[in-house]
Amino acid sequence: MTQSVAIHGADGHDMPADDVILAKQSADLLYRKYPGYLWAVHVNSKGGMLNIFCPIISTRYGYTIRLSEVYPDTQLKCVMRAGGEILERAAMRRGKWRDGELAKRVEGIKNYNPILR
Repeated sequence: MTQSVAIHGADGHDMPADDVILAKQSADLLYRKYPGYLWAVHVNSKGGMLNIFCPIISTRYGYTIRLSEVYPDTQLKCVMRAGGEILERAAMRRGKWRDGELAKRVEGIKNYNPILR
């Protein structure tokens, strides 16, 4: 019999420990590859998705990857590419974030407002 550890979220939803670990590994990779940017990663194994956001660009729009694509990618290159895609669509540099740099537009988002993100 296997046991699963769950992390209890503030909203009462349980998060399997494997989801938390994958989210942390993904966020750490993004921070190493694109230092200075803030990254938010959410893994939902029940829904089969991993969601990536860069809150200085948008908290509403990000990148979604199917876990069936993430699990076989042991080096998480798909996560790294997704982070780069988010930055590229916002016309921000891939690499280290420059202090004060903000997105003025985001490809694919009509009427982008950096204040509302």
